[in-house]
Parts: sequence; structure tokens; C-alpha cells
Amino acid sequence: MSKYSEDLDSELASKLDQTIVSAIDSAVSDSLEALYERVSNILTSRDPELTRNPEEHQRTTIVALQIALDSLTRSLSFTITAKKFHKDRPPRVHQLPFDILVQILRESLPVAQEWKAKFVIRDYFAQLHLLRRVCYNWSDAIDSIPSFWAYISAECPEVVVNEALQKSGSAPLFIEDSDVNQESYVAFFNQLSGHAHRWETIICRNIPTTSIARSILSAPTPALRKAFIKVVSGTDDAPAPIDLFSGQAAALQTLGIQALPAQWASPVFSGLRSFAISGCRDDRATLGITPLNLLQMIAKMLRLEDLIIWNPRLKPDDTATWTSTDHDTPLTNLSHLQCLKIGDSN
Repeated sequence: MSKYSEDLDSELASKLDQTIVSAIDSAVSDSLEALYERVSNILTSRDPELTRNPEEHQRTTIVALQIALDSLTRSLSFTITAKKFHKDRPPRVHQLPFDILVQILRESLPVAQEWKAKFVIRDYFAQLHLLRRVCYNWSDAIDSIPSFWAYISAECPEVVVNEALQKSGSAPLFIEDSDVNQESYVAFFNQLSGHAHRWETIICRNIPTTSIARSILSAPTPALRKAFIKVVSGTDDAPAPIDLFSGQAAALQTLGIQALPAQWASPVFSGLRSFAISGCRDDRATLGITPLNLLQMIAKMLRLEDLIIWNPRLKPDDTATWTSTDHDTPLTNLSHLQCLKIGDSN
């Protein structure tokens, strides 16, 4: 066995059949002989005098052959290094496992966090469709993950909303309204009414009237975890308080209410961890929140961690209920409370 065979990786050599090893030896020997003859002929053609001096001819040929072998060794070393690098380097994007590709795509998209975070669903879908156009693999991956499509905004055209509802499957929905005209606002939530069981986050800062608030916020929402609700123009023609989500929102943990008349004894308040309330009073007593209402409601929030009360506009004639012994004012122990903010613009 030649020196070349001996230098083979021992583990690889042990796996090679003897016939293959012999064939490699023979091929290497033939190549070296052919290389020697070629170098010899090249030298002779360049310097005919070498033919009259065999010893000098042989010495020169060997030196030239050594130079050629050194160059070949460097070339082989470079090739082996390149092959190892190619073998060890991470796969190309289209060769990645599906779950890793999905995570990369997810990290490339904006993230919706709290309602205070700057997150524009219209821009999100622009980025999503841009990623889909990269290649068929990315497009198929995005289309196959329902959570990528689970963002709904009144700013988006109806065709985009319908596409999102279809491709999001049964995934929980993140829903945000927009400052659109009343007709468009109602039409938008009519599209979503059949998916109330999937609502996970709703941000409604622009509800035109209380009657519209009643129509879109009365359906049970068992998956709802976060909600921010603001009525823009007050009570209009709907004097009765709203029974939020028909009292069926067992997963609700974060709730913000502004200028919304609600049934304050509703069970939706009892499981809250974060609650913010402001400007919830109307001139009619049936819509206003009294200090006693507020205390009774907070007393049920046994897991409450954050409480914000800003300008609740409690009716002046009810302020005595804060200290009156004529009412069953509850003693409240908020053992989990971490943040308390109370303010009044007046």
C-alpha cells in the first residue's frame, strides 16, 4: 500500500474495500508517472540541451515535479478545507427545518404587546405580504401558520379582513378599531360578530355611540384576555348600562374602560389582574358609577395587580357612601396589588 493510502483517515480506510484501495493506488501511481513524463517533455522542449545531459535532465525534472506536487498539495488542502466548511456551515434558509423557518419569519414581523404599544396592523400586513413574495417556501410557510393572520383592523380593506379571518383558522384574534365613519365601524364589527369566541385582545378607542358599544360588546367572549373600550360620544339613546360580554369572559385579565356605562356588578370584573377606569358617568343615575359601586367591584378583584382610577366623575350626591355606615361598604384586601394610580382632572 502506498504512502497516499496510509495517510487516509483511518476510520474511512477501514470502511473501504481492498479493491477500491488498490484502484486508488493504481490511479495515483499512473497519474504520477504521467505527470513525470509530461514535465520531462516540457523541460526538453524548452531546453534541448538537456537531452545531451541525462543526469541534469533528470534532476531538473524532479525539481519541477516537486514544485508541481507542492502546488497540487496546496490546491487539495484548499479544496478539503472548503468542503469541510460547506459541510459544517448552517443550511441555507430554504433548507432549514420548518419550525426554525417559522420562528425566523415571526421574528421579522412587528409584535403586538399591550394596547399602549405602537403596533399598526396595516403595516404588519404590508410586512407579511412582503415576506410572502420572497419565495414559494416562505409564502407556503406563512400561509400555513394561522397565528400570522390573527390580526384584524378596521383600517384594513374588507378583502384583507376577510383574508385574515379565513387564513387565521381558529387562532385567537387581536382586534383593533379605527377612527372611521359610523357605517364603516358597524360593518367592520358585523364581519367579526361570528368570531367573538376567538377574540383574545380587542382595542376599541373609537366606539361612536353607546348603542353601538352595546351591539358589539354583548356577545360572550370566552377567550378574551385583554380589552380597552372607549365610547366617543356618550350615551345617546341607550340609557341602560351595558352587560359586557353577557358576563361571559372568564379569561379576561386586563380591562380598560373610558366613558362606558356598564353593569358594574358583572362577573367579568372579578378575575381581573389589571383594571383602568376613567370618565364613566352620565347625568342619568342609572348610567353613573357610585363610590359604593366602585368599592364593591374592586372587592371582587382578588387577583388585582394594577389599578388606575382617573377622573371617574362620581356623582357629588353619592360621595357620602365612602364613609356612610348605612351601606354595606366592603372591606377590601388587595394582597396582590403592585400599582395604584388615582387622579382627578378637576
